[in-house]
Amino acid sequence: MRAGAIALVLFSHTAIWLRGSAVCIRAGVIGAYLGVELFFVLSGFLIGGILLRALAPETPKITLLSFWHRRWVRTLPNYFLFLLLNVALSFWLTGAWPSIFRYLFFCQNLFAPTPEFFSESWSLAVEEWFYIFLPLLFFGARKFMPRRFARATLFMILGVMVAITLVRTAYVMASHPAWLRGVRVIVFYRLDACMFGVLAAWMKFFRPNVWSQRPSITCLLGLALLAFICSLPFSLPADSLVLHTIGFPGTSLGAALLLPALDRWSVMPRWGLPVVKLSLWSYSLYLINMSIFAIVGRVFPTAGALTSAALFVSSSLALAALNYRLFEKPITDLRDRHRRPAESLVLPPANPTLARVVDLAG
Repeated sequence: MRAGAIALVLFSHTAIWLRGSAVCIRAGVIGAYLGVELFFVLSGFLIGGILLRALAPETPKITLLSFWHRRWVRTLPNYFLFLLLNVALSFWLTGAWPSIFRYLFFCQNLFAPTPEFFSESWSLAVEEWFYIFLPLLFFGARKFMPRRFARATLFMILGVMVAITLVRTAYVMASHPAWLRGVRVIVFYRLDACMFGVLAAWMKFFRPNVWSQRPSITCLLGLALLAFICSLPFSLPADSLVLHTIGFPGTSLGAALLLPALDRWSVMPRWGLPVVKLSLWSYSLYLINMSIFAIVGRVFPTAGALTSAALFVSSSLALAALNYRLFEKPITDLRDRHRRPAESLVLPPANPTLARVVDLAG
């Protein structure tokens, strides 16, 4: 799922080079949208699972600060590295230094659209704020309602999903904003996306019999729902209320329905090694690909569409793999070597072939 998400994002940006037809452009937009939404749901599923396991009343205690420490050591070094690289790239392209103060605290799109500078960071801001408020909710449930932890967390999950959906719908009906800049990339209106993954994690943890029942049918329903949502832009106008409101939770629900079937894959076949590699590189690849896009366009302005697309994809993959090996993985390994005994609950047992993929969430 992680590999598929980053592949869709990379495809969408590659499609910009091949913008000869309206269908290609629209397919690229849908690919970018679907790829990021899959990331949101997957993050919710993995982080929600970590918290539910670590905060269950019968398990040893894990502190709020230790959870945030692990999250931020996992995400912030890469983010700040590419923030600095984008500052240098922006100065090279425009001759001016961009303002980055809001980016230091992930406030670049908290209540307004992301500026043009490092615009791809909008989704990271959504996830970072999710990493802040979800543990607060779950730690509060454990402290004040330990005997009703399962029920309390379920009400919290559903409450956030319903509240954000209602607020977003009211905002859209009152202001008629643009779908992309006015709704999709604003943190405050998108926090419910991750919660669908958290709901899936809750079902797996507290209702395992329901979770494992007919996952293939659930997966087919999810694929059908995703196909339906992705077909709407071809049949509805860009300012459609459907796209601005139920399209977002519909996509998140479709992605969440894929998880029971995907969660049963305990052994990756030999042909799956490229999938594992792509998933491991996904964070670096997401952060670097738009910078490579700008550099290719600047350095090779007269290159043909196919040549530019090939340079973009190959350079993005190569540099993402290099950054993962030399920077991202060593930092994660250093963090894990200092894990305290209670924190061993954070990572579930995993097949060795997939252990590094699972560790991306820890």
